[in-house]
Amino acid sequence: MTFTSEKTHSYFTSVKAGFWSLKHYVDWIIKNESELPLWETCLADFYGSLDFIVYHRSLSRLDRVVAEKILKAKELPETKELMEDLRIPYEQVYNGKYGKSIYKTVVHVQKEESIFASASKKTRTKKEKDITSRATITTESSNVKEKGEPSFRRSPRPMKRVDYSEMGDSDEGKKSEKIRRLNSTAHSQSTESPQPVPKTPPQAPRDLTPLEITHNKRPLNKEEIQQYSEDISVICAFDKSVAELTLEIGAELTNKLSSVRDTNPEIWTPELEKYIDNVLKKSGKQFKNATLVDVPDDLFRLYCEKVLLDFYNLVDINPTMDKKIGERKYITYQISSIYKFYEKTFFNLDFDWIESHARSARITKSETNSGIVKVDSIATRHYDGLSIWHMEVAGGPCNATDTHALGDTKKTLRMDVLNLIAILRNHFDCSVEFATKIKVFCTQVIGTRMTLYALSMLPDGRFISSELATATVPFSFYGRNQFKAIFRMMAIFHNEITKQEELMGEIDRVVLRSKGTTVRHVLKIPEELF
Repeated sequence: MTFTSEKTHSYFTSVKAGFWSLKHYVDWIIKNESELPLWETCLADFYGSLDFIVYHRSLSRLDRVVAEKILKAKELPETKELMEDLRIPYEQVYNGKYGKSIYKTVVHVQKEESIFASASKKTRTKKEKDITSRATITTESSNVKEKGEPSFRRSPRPMKRVDYSEMGDSDEGKKSEKIRRLNSTAHSQSTESPQPVPKTPPQAPRDLTPLEITHNKRPLNKEEIQQYSEDISVICAFDKSVAELTLEIGAELTNKLSSVRDTNPEIWTPELEKYIDNVLKKSGKQFKNATLVDVPDDLFRLYCEKVLLDFYNLVDINPTMDKKIGERKYITYQISSIYKFYEKTFFNLDFDWIESHARSARITKSETNSGIVKVDSIATRHYDGLSIWHMEVAGGPCNATDTHALGDTKKTLRMDVLNLIAILRNHFDCSVEFATKIKVFCTQVIGTRMTLYALSMLPDGRFISSELATATVPFSFYGRNQFKAIFRMMAIFHNEITKQEELMGEIDRVVLRSKGTTVRHVLKIPEELF
């Protein structure tokens, strides 16, 4: 970042302009600010800084363009909805942090609004409040003594003092009643056996964070992954809400990405689905016989038959397979058949397995970097000999560690970007309109879950990663129904590979340089890749 100013929040000097957004700003505030501002102040700082950036012409054009774009979207319904979605969890964090930092020894009896109001005046009224609090408690204790009730000083147990300094005169009756109840309770407890004092004061109940991330997918909630994706200019679409994504990439592309998980590819026909359902309902030899249905010219159904027969041969004697296996055996027995039969049925990709060299990584070769990167599997396209897919498996099916999953996530994001750059640099004169349709793919396996991802370039040169499909690998004959999700994932994969071949053919038939913005103008190789 090229600017610093008291009128600009430190967020804008710490984060690249390409990743400025309201959600990212709020997350950054929660993680990095020791003292959280009120929600209204938080918003005012954000939009005030953007306004300063827009009209500060000494700043870079990219910074001002991004700031202006966010400011224009401020009054949109999507932005208002996003503000409300962010406000509730922010105030919960604010409230929780508030209680720990300010009221450590005082029992809260005020409403939440009174707490926030008194906190804002704490610095300048601290001494006055302490004096008033002591005077109030002393006065009330004397009044209680006159009525014959035990006071705080006579209680055998240490009691927490109650701060009524912020309450009005109309609440005097309530204060006296409150103290009488406390003293009465203390007196009754003094005649019984002493109760252990809790080590920590009780906390107010808080809303639980919903489990929005499916188990054994990319751990995008980890700060390490968020920072890395930001460093290599990758927007992870599946980590954002529709409103957030719309602000980042526009409504049209957002709707397109959101609909992928809800629609089936053309190859997924009712006849194919009926065939798969019929086979999976069978058991024993009937399962094997049901797979053998001769349907001419239906290659994908033939592919399904090959995979199902291979699975049957693994479980025909013992219906359950061992999960306590290593990564390489896992790949060889359970995963490779899903792709090797695809290779031998459609003949459009060439797969290499286990510790395969990723040739696109040679882009980063230097005196200090060998450029050698090995992946668990890689697919090279017959059309141009370039890598279009790769896979990483985070250990065995039941012993995947968080460290391994984090490392594989960073590795797959990095290799996706390098694979795409390797394709785009052969088409520098291609228009951005065509170039943004070019995709590369990867499959990440964590535990028994396989997830298919795609990565493409945005018109401004950043990259966007999206999830296409996910499925679970079965380890027993009783889990055979899980193959339906696997076949749908592979149908999406085949559909995407076919479309990419058609797209590359269309690009190669364009022999004149585009008159508009081209790949040469926007493609940037992130320094963090080297």
